[in-house]
Parts: sequence; structure tokens; C-alpha cells
Amino acid sequence: QVRAAAPAGYSGSWPRLSVWTGDADQVVDPANARLLAEQWSELHGHGAPSWSEADMAPARREVWGPVDRPAVELWTVPGLAHGYPIDSAAGHASTYVPDVGLSATAHIARFWGIA
Repeated sequence: QVRAAAPAGYSGSWPRLSVWTGDADQVVDPANARLLAEQWSELHGHGAPSWSEADMAPARREVWGPVDRPAVELWTVPGLAHGYPIDSAAGHASTYVPDVGLSATAHIARFWGIA
């Protein structure tokens, strides 16, 4: 559907994507995060995740594409319900912005190369 929506003859690059989910989310099924990451990785021409990091405490990070510039990453945070994960050292926690000791903002900024 993404390719079909692109202008005729489009041969440019596709946006890189950082997907975040909590495995305890009861609002958005965590399986949707994986499907989204897989769809975008296919758009970039990648199949299965290229590599993963299980030691990104407290989360797991799976990556599609080259180590130096991955196309897609999927972060899964154990025990996280519906919310945006932060590290309270860098922000103030609230109901939907829980302190899990991991800053999604900092990691996304690094992924996009802006930090």
C-alpha cells in the first residue's frame, strides 16, 4: 500500500522507523508493533531482523538493516502498559509516561542521528 501511494516511478528512499511497545499494553496489541516493523523492513528490502540486543535493559531491541544505519528498530519493554517510556533522570513521569529507566526520546534521537 505504501508503494502504491508513492508517486509513479518513485525510486527514492523510505523513512527509517523506530517502533516502541510495552508487552503489557492492553490498548494497542503489542503484536501490532512487530507487524509494523516487519512491514517497514520489507519496504526497505530486509527480511528477518538483522540482529538484536537483549541487554538493552530493561528492553529488547531488534534491528533490520546494517549496524551503522538500520532501517527499522523495534523496542519491546517488559511490563510496560500503554505509555511512553522515560528515564526520570531526563523527565517527569506520569500515568502514561512511566519511568522505566529507559528514555525512548534519547534512543530515537540517536537512531535518527540527531543526538
